[in-house]
Amino acid sequence: MFSCSNGIVLEGKVFRNYSKEERMNKVDNITVMRSSSPSDKLLLVQCLKEKGNVVAMVGYKTNDIPSIREANVGILMGSSEIPKQYSDIVIMERNFSFLVEIVRCGRCIHDNIREYIQLQLTRNIAGLLITSITTVCLGYSPITAIQLLWANLVVALLGGLALPTEPPTDHRKSMNKWPPLRQNKPLITETMWGKLFSQTLYQTTILVTFQFKGQAIIRICNNVSEIMIFNSFVLCQVFNLVNAREPEKKNVFRGIHRNRLFVVAVIVILVLQFAFIEIENILAGNAKLNWVQWVACLVVSWAIDWATKCIPGYVMGLVEWTIRLMYWKLE
Repeated sequence: MFSCSNGIVLEGKVFRNYSKEERMNKVDNITVMRSSSPSDKLLLVQCLKEKGNVVAMVGYKTNDIPSIREANVGILMGSSEIPKQYSDIVIMERNFSFLVEIVRCGRCIHDNIREYIQLQLTRNIAGLLITSITTVCLGYSPITAIQLLWANLVVALLGGLALPTEPPTDHRKSMNKWPPLRQNKPLITETMWGKLFSQTLYQTTILVTFQFKGQAIIRICNNVSEIMIFNSFVLCQVFNLVNAREPEKKNVFRGIHRNRLFVVAVIVILVLQFAFIEIENILAGNAKLNWVQWVACLVVSWAIDWATKCIPGYVMGLVEWTIRLMYWKLE
């Protein structure tokens, strides 16, 4: 065994002869374990899993089956028939470079699913708060049950098709800047809770304020005000969907052309929302919005990006610190 600048290099029998405590202390720093028997590989995989790592095992032969089965992800390099039954990924050509792209895509899908969950929570919590506050104060809600169902159906369905298919963006190309995922890490992180808090606070504050003061501010009737609140609520979810692609970037449209399905989904949501407003006007006699009122709804909705990204760092830091404290108490 010897140490190098990047970690520890040792033989399989040396690792096997360690005590369990020694193996657990050294396993994270091992970069090469040569002359390893199948039992040595299995022992290494088990130690890594005990440390909370998500382990991928690459095997070539039948005697690698125990390690492949034990690992979280079993990868077979080659075309051996028996190991195929126990492998999650089979790479026919023995080219290890494919694994880097596989890992990158896996982490990208995981992040996309997290963003989608955050989008769903934001919409549901904001909708619940808006309807609850206005119902308690006024006796009715500006957003009806059918309108809430429509928002849930359109945004959840089309957003669910578009966001999880978003490919890795430029800031995710480097694996060094995209750390591995831990199994014990919560699905919703402190940062996600902070974003959820800021987005929900913005939507609730703006739309509830508009319900009480909108008629006096822009001189419109109550029916128009209610339709504008509903329209702004749906458009907020659309812009949240767009922002989820590039949560840290100012230009959220950067690279959007690479995912045509995402662009089509956003356009379809906007077209369906416009059609829903027009159909409600015809069938239910609700107010019809002119182009100025549509622009006002777009401005209110688009400002959610500016509001969430320009909140002072110490405010978001305070929110995240509070959430971490809550996690610590729950543990």
